[in-house]
Amino acid sequence: MFDSLELIFKSPLNSKQIIYLLSLIKSDISTKMFIIIVEISFVKLTLKDFASEVRANLDIDMFIKEATLLLDLDGSTLEDIISSMLEAVFNNRPIVDTATSTTTTTTANMTPSSPSSPDDTDSVQWSRTSATTTSGFGPKVNFSITGNSDKTNLSKLDIENMKLEAKNSLMMQISYEGYTYQRLAKTIKGVSLRDGDCLSTDQSWICAMCSLRSIHKRYLALARLNNPVNFGRSSEGTYLIVLIITPTKEKGTKSEIEVGRTFGTILSDPIFRQELLFATDEKEVKLLLWDRAQQLAAQQSTDRRRSSQYLDIRNQTIDLSSQSKIGKGIYLDLKRKIPYYWSDITEGICGKNTMRKTISTIIFLYFACLLPSIAFGLLNSKNTDKKMDVTRVIMGQTIGGLCYGVFGGQPLLVLLSTAPLALYIKIIYTISETYSINFYAMYACIGLFNSLFLIIYSVCGFSRWMKWSTSWPAVLGSIGIAIPLSLLFYMEQNIASAILNSPSNKLRKGPSNHWDLFVIALINIILSIFCLPWVHAALPHTPLHVKALADMEEHVDGGHHIKQTVIRVRETRLTLFISHVLIGLSLAMIPYPLIYIPPPVLNGLFIYMAITALQGNQMFERILLFITEQSAYPPSHYIRRVPQRKLHLFTFFQLIQLGFLCAFGFAPSPYVKLIFPVILVVQIVLRHTLIPKAIDSKYLEALDRHF
Repeated sequence: MFDSLELIFKSPLNSKQIIYLLSLIKSDISTKMFIIIVEISFVKLTLKDFASEVRANLDIDMFIKEATLLLDLDGSTLEDIISSMLEAVFNNRPIVDTATSTTTTTTANMTPSSPSSPDDTDSVQWSRTSATTTSGFGPKVNFSITGNSDKTNLSKLDIENMKLEAKNSLMMQISYEGYTYQRLAKTIKGVSLRDGDCLSTDQSWICAMCSLRSIHKRYLALARLNNPVNFGRSSEGTYLIVLIITPTKEKGTKSEIEVGRTFGTILSDPIFRQELLFATDEKEVKLLLWDRAQQLAAQQSTDRRRSSQYLDIRNQTIDLSSQSKIGKGIYLDLKRKIPYYWSDITEGICGKNTMRKTISTIIFLYFACLLPSIAFGLLNSKNTDKKMDVTRVIMGQTIGGLCYGVFGGQPLLVLLSTAPLALYIKIIYTISETYSINFYAMYACIGLFNSLFLIIYSVCGFSRWMKWSTSWPAVLGSIGIAIPLSLLFYMEQNIASAILNSPSNKLRKGPSNHWDLFVIALINIILSIFCLPWVHAALPHTPLHVKALADMEEHVDGGHHIKQTVIRVRETRLTLFISHVLIGLSLAMIPYPLIYIPPPVLNGLFIYMAITALQGNQMFERILLFITEQSAYPPSHYIRRVPQRKLHLFTFFQLIQLGFLCAFGFAPSPYVKLIFPVILVVQIVLRHTLIPKAIDSKYLEALDRHF
């Protein structure tokens, strides 16, 4: 602008130059003069202690008695939603005659109605006043006031002024030339631990507060939106809004902050929010609030910190140290899991939306297990000259799934005959043909020794004694093959169990690694005797089983990506058992109509399973960072905690190790392929011996953790 002014003033000004100068000045004023600064402050609040703070339960009692409920409220903007809530609060104002304790209800034109009848009273549950429904804003609760009440008949203009004052106090709004900037002026929100994102804001709920001079009592309202609404940064998917309006001259223990702490503590529980989302009417909402308050009152403050519970489960999951007594690990697993056995059944039946989840998961497991069984059956049939066909694979899958569904400790684990096992079956067939050994006899012998080693692993926790000797060469060869095979079972089983019991899944009943391995060993004894394909815990079917039974909550991360967080998982064994009953019945479809499935479709299934397994794989995500612009890096926990050079160095080491695994796994000689599981165990040794010399342990810990 100054260069333009300099050119203008070098010569006498004409009319066009004057107009141009004025336009520049106007433009400069319009672009630079309209600046508003906004004060934003954050204060950390402590959770309300329902066991020791009297006001906590009194606030809930007041909400049940006095609050306005708006269930399934429609609204797309912050202004519309707040206006609807204020309309519902102030246009349905109760009046109490303290002398006679008679409740009357005042509408917008303040026409009194008759006292509430006993039939309309929730006296059984609450001994409170009547609940009525008015049109326009959804269900609302008409309530009585015990204390300071506004007993003056107010005009419609007075009510409109109160709504306007409340709206101006609740919202900060800036308007200029058609542009509007709106935010809630004073709010309470939650910050919680999310998998992969460290600490982040709970976007599903918000508590809006203000204090007014013109009122003499508190007003509370709860709105549940029909669809989540974007209220701005860190509130992209809000569907629960608590509105708190208090008098300016209110006691400190009854201020909007203290009431907000109460409801913030209540809404901080994701399981409760999920239940509130599916509540059908205001009575159920009140019941849920009362029950949650009683639960909080019965718990210690440390028990309310759910993240510590998840970390305890994680520590139990990764604790594979040997026990001082043989069988102690199995004993502790049974002691922990047996009390939950009945709930493993009822959790698949009882609860809101549970039957829908159970049925959909059964259908998912049926196809997710049957199609790979058919695919591996065709592969095994081709590799063994039809000695291990589709029928045997489906029979083995059915027996393994049913037995584990009844006796397994962690019912969410999904057992399958996987690609490494198909590779081993091919190797066994090749060796048996080379040395003219009966395939079925050698297969059964290897399977029995494999199961024996698994029993030793499970009973001893982490076994180091593998000193078995015999003079029979065929059996000796079977032991030599069974040892690396048992290591493969041990690794696959415990990796799947560790992923399943990760903190992000929020499982409540704990792991049972030793018992599960023992059950897998017994199942494979049966399968080996009848020469059926072996099974063990499979990926990605196990984590997908968890997600199918979980209630999920969506949130937007720092990179504006929508992510899902597990709220609650129905830990039931019904889905696994029933789905395998259906898989067993599928034997009736052999050969028709299963013969009509084209082999390329099954080959495509292998490709699909491989691609879907990459989703959420940290190593694959870190490989993509090599070709990703730094500004587009996702806000993952390891990116925030590990220097970029160390991050890429760790990925480079993993790629080298992966290359060694592939070299042995795809070697032309079957004898080289046999030591594939041994190489897998060696990778763990390298991780704890050589890699810490190049990368600090604190960075390795950040890369290994789930959040």
